[in-house]
Amino acid sequence: MLEIDLVEEEGMTLVELLASLTLLSVVILLVGSIHIFGQKQYVKQASEASQANELSAGLSSMSRELRGLSADKVAIEEGAIYVDGTILFELVGNQIISKGTAIIAENIERFGCEKSEDGSSIELTLMGENLEEYVTMIYFRGE
Repeated sequence: MLEIDLVEEEGMTLVELLASLTLLSVVILLVGSIHIFGQKQYVKQASEASQANELSAGLSSMSRELRGLSADKVAIEEGAIYVDGTILFELVGNQIISKGTAIIAENIERFGCEKSEDGSSIELTLMGENLEEYVTMIYFRGE
């Protein structure tokens, strides 16, 4: 009689194939989840850094323009800075506008200005959409 040797058979059973595919699927899902999480973090941090740079540049521009002015020419009202009765900087929507046309900064939640008691300085506060607050103190040099 002919004897059949079952020990030497090669290949995978259906159960082994399903187990392998299940493990491979779990690994692919984990790697995909980690990749998507990394991308979201990158986008969030890039957005925050961009806003920080924009607010810093906006405060720098405002400081440069205000420093050369005389303290008695500058008036402050809610959300606006006036020079000789003309608006120099104002919050319009979520943008800081200079002289009615130029956009200094965008995505602003709050724009605060406060003149010191002796009138020699102004404290400017900008709060971005990420609720990070940027503050600078400007001392008048002009006469």
